Amino acid sequence: MAGKRHILFVPILLLLCSGCSSTRFTTTLVPPKNAENPYPVKFRIESVAYTPAERFSLQDLSGVVSYKTLAMEGDICLRPAGPIDPQKVKRRIAERAVKMYPQVFSEDSASIPLHVDIDVKNRSLFSWTQLVGVPLAFCGIPFPTDIGSADFTVCCHIAENSFFSYMVTFSRKDWQWATITTPLGLISIPGKSDRPKISANSNKVPQTQAELTLGNLVDATVLSLQSKDWSAEIEEYIKSQRKF
Repeated sequence: MAGKRHILFVPILLLLCSGCSSTRFTTTLVPPKNAENPYPVKFRIESVAYTPAERFSLQDLSGVVSYKTLAMEGDICLRPAGPIDPQKVKRRIAERAVKMYPQVFSEDSASIPLHVDIDVKNRSLFSWTQLVGVPLAFCGIPFPTDIGSADFTVCCHIAENSFFSYMVTFSRKDWQWATITTPLGLISIPGKSDRPKISANSNKVPQTQAELTLGNLVDATVLSLQSKDWSAEIEEYIKSQRKF
């Protein structure tokens, strides 16, 4: 039995380590057209709740070399990644929000605390395209393969008892084709890509997946904020803080 396992492991290792590949990255999210802040205050991302927690990884970008490393050392991964640290999730999104929209977000303790809820549904652990694409890769024939698909729903609220914003939904899906015995996998994979396509067997692929998803989550949070008027909740929160 151990010998059979080693025989199966060899072609998989070759595909991961020595293949030629081209990858494209897609999202259905349209960023906010106008991200001006209509309020006299900024928002601070106080917490991030996500469902299901065991299928969503979002931490740092250090030392990314594989999907296993993504689960251990961090990143947004479109595949199940095991338990994660909620504080790292919150910090990663909060830092990116301030960087992308400094007019809306702040990490100052005096800003309005915002609670973000993210629901994640992964759709492609093993798809029919993988069943077809992997054997063809060993024959030197590139075939578009789904390497990660997920549906996201984002909404937010200010106080624990406040109304939620409208939900913002979007999908992420990435495609790759690869070859082992020929260089045909380096040909640019057809189809649109919301990030520059990567034609190489490169660690930049999971990093690009992560960066696009992270930016989408911040954009979705802004869209969620824009879905309702928060003036009453902001005023109520400020009044509650003056009592202390």
